[in-house]
Order: sequence, then structure tokens, then C-alpha cells
Amino acid sequence: MIRHTLNEHIESINSLKPITNTHEYIYFVKAGASNSQKQKTKKDNLSHLLSNGNDWKFIVDLPDTNYVFPPEIYSTNERPDICIWSAKLKKLLLIELTCPAEEGIEAARIRKQSRYLPLIENISNTSLWKPTLMTVEVGVRGFVASSTHQVFLKLGLQRKQVSALCNKLSTTAAKCSYAIYLAANSKLWDENRPLLSSDYP
Repeated sequence: MIRHTLNEHIESINSLKPITNTHEYIYFVKAGASNSQKQKTKKDNLSHLLSNGNDWKFIVDLPDTNYVFPPEIYSTNERPDICIWSAKLKKLLLIELTCPAEEGIEAARIRKQSRYLPLIENISNTSLWKPTLMTVEVGVRGFVASSTHQVFLKLGLQRKQVSALCNKLSTTAAKCSYAIYLAANSKLWDENRPLLSSDYP
């Protein structure tokens, strides 16, 4: 579901003229709006991480994908879950997904950041590319970390889209965990059997 949502979003971004000067925007708010409402309106209209380019490419590390880290950026065996990059902007976004126990979300985030820190530093020190690492955490019981919402907002998804996506992620994690729980006493585990049916939205 993340791949599908981001793929549609990136295709939409690539079809638009890049935003190059956000200072030309005029922000309209309803009469009598509070300062917090005005700030929220202004923030929602500011450029996001993808707004200055229209040549974004996108790969996801999934079993049905021939995943190779973009060789034009850096040669590595590392396989971040999601890579989004623009050759024009020399901008690289790496996204790592984790599904830890709720009490281990912060530790999972730190672990992922530490794992990919050498890659980020090597790319920064040996090329003109500007890499950014972001992490997405969804707890095994369905709790979606606030940082996960922020990642999708930074990519330019609308708040309604982010809310819908995070709700699906929450439900998926919880249902998969429940399926594993029900199979706790099974002596055999079919690793090729999906935890959710293929028609799950």
C-alpha cells in the first residue's frame, strides 16, 4: 500500500511544473481565524521534499522487485526499503520501514539511523548528491508513530491521504500480528502463505 500510494504521488509530482520560489505564494485564511489556524494554512502550502523536481525515480525493496541501489549515486550492497531520487536536483531520499513492538519504536528508529549513517556519510563525502534518511515505524499492535505521519507529510501527501494510509498500515500490522498469534502452536509454518488475502485493500 505504501508503494502504490507513493507511486501515484510521485507520478503526479513529475507531471507538474517544479515549485522554485515559495515566497510568491499568498496565503488566504478565513476572516477571524486564529493565529494557529493561519500558521497551519501557511505550513500546508509550503514546498515539500519533492516540490522542486519533476524527474523523481522510485524503487522499493520487495520480493517482486529487481532492486539495485542506484549505481549513478553510489555503489553499495545496502538495500534501504525505499529510494526516491532526482538526478536534476542531486537529491536522494531513503526511507526505512520497521514494525517493532510499541515499546521498542524509539530503539528501532535509532537502530535504523545508525545502520545507514555510514552510507549517508559516504554518499555525502564522495559525490554531489544530498542524501536524507527517514524512518517509518508501525507497532505490531497497530500503533503508528507520529514520525511516520511526518515522513509522508514531508513528501507532500495531503493530510487526508496520510490519515487514510496510516489507518491501513495500522490495521495491516494488527491483523498480521493476530494471524501470527493464532499460529503460535503450529508445528509447521508455510513461509509462502500470505498473512492477509490478496484482496485486502
